[in-house]
Amino acid sequence: MADARMANPLDEFQGQIATYFRQLTLATAYLKIGSQHLKTAPATAAVSLKLADDLTTEPMQLRELLPYTGAVAAGVAELFQMKAIAAWSDLLNKLFTKFMNAHLDGIKFFPELKTRTARIDFSITSDINSQLREGLSADFAFEQYADRIRLINHRLNPNALCDGELLTIKKHIFIRNAVQHHQGKVYDDMLKKLGSTQLALLDSDGNAISLGGGQPIHLFVPELDKLKRALFLVTNTWKDHFA
Repeated sequence: MADARMANPLDEFQGQIATYFRQLTLATAYLKIGSQHLKTAPATAAVSLKLADDLTTEPMQLRELLPYTGAVAAGVAELFQMKAIAAWSDLLNKLFTKFMNAHLDGIKFFPELKTRTARIDFSITSDINSQLREGLSADFAFEQYADRIRLINHRLNPNALCDGELLTIKKHIFIRNAVQHHQGKVYDDMLKKLGSTQLALLDSDGNAISLGGGQPIHLFVPELDKLKRALFLVTNTWKDHFA
């Protein structure tokens, strides 16, 4: 029987991802409907944004905003991906902390945690036990993704299922890094660590495309739906092994 206390982080995570995807769907629908209306709006139609009670922007012609439709769509897609990957990272940290606490409290043995070190500051009045736990959790959060996912997945996925889904998630970890540190372009180390010469994605119509080093990465709903499904399939597998 699964331990309900241990399952909570997985349930919460799936709820987060479902909410984020609904937001993505709604934002995409708003964008499509809005762009259609902008195309048919009178040439003189304009909009101003309220910045404060007594302050608004200069009127902007609606038709002048149309060229930015693609950039807005890209921003919406990047926002979903960023929030989903951040939630995934938080989930790994929460699971580690639960495993660690259960082990230290003598509730359950987790040999997957292996040998770890923690610094204790005797110059402060914080409880040493609390320092130990907080230090171990903080250190885990700064480990390489490959090490963190290996530990959690080894414990919760003993049959080594969902290899394809885990690779999809790993791909999006690197995509997020590309957006943050490589101007949103495919970079060589990314391809090397993914074991490929090209980055495989789905375009706006759900067709497979491949990108080489240096090419810009654009995310579309079909690719993000694939990420969402991968996150759900992996965490559903993990739920089955919360014994």
